[in-house]
This record gives sequence, structure tokens and C-alpha cells, in this order.
Amino acid sequence: MKPIVVLLHGLARGQGSMTRLGRALRAAGFETWSHTYPSRRHSITYLAGALTEQLVALDRPLCAVTHSMGGVIVRHLHDPRLRWERIVMLAPPNQGSRLA
Repeated sequence: MKPIVVLLHGLARGQGSMTRLGRALRAAGFETWSHTYPSRRHSITYLAGALTEQLVALDRPLCAVTHSMGGVIVRHLHDPRLRWERIVMLAPPNQGSRLA
């Protein structure tokens, strides 16, 4: 079964910030999944838990492309029901961010 590519946006953004990337991935033959999550209203742990349940429901192998805070969230998606194959992180704030 071909994996679905999960697109996770950064802080104070929405799924629209990943639209062009999603379009390019779909044109290359990949199915994508993107969802706006309330990045400024909940903890990383809470967001990861909520996203985990949505991703488990897909019942597919997963790949991810994340931007900024999306990379931090994907690191918290440890659930063994998630079958990660590849993860690409664009500008994850590994040591935090002064700007944020």
C-alpha cells in the first residue's frame, strides 16, 4: 500500500500554507493529508494526541513533510499504530525560536 504524505504546518499557520507543496506532491502521484490545528491554543502534547487519532484512522503507511512547529509535533507522534516511512522537516525549531 502506497503511503499518504502528511503535511504539517507551523505556528500560527493553517493547512493553506502547505497548499503549493501539496499540489506538487499530488501532481507527482502522491496522496496527501493536511489539517489545520490550533497551534497557538494547545500544548504540543495535546496537539500530537489529537493528530494521532486522525492519522491512525487513515490506516495507511505515512510519510510527512513538516514546516517549523509541525516538525516538533511530528516528533511527539510516537504511537506504535502509526507506520512512519519517511519524514522531511523544513526549518524545525530544534533549539526553540527567539522570534516565536
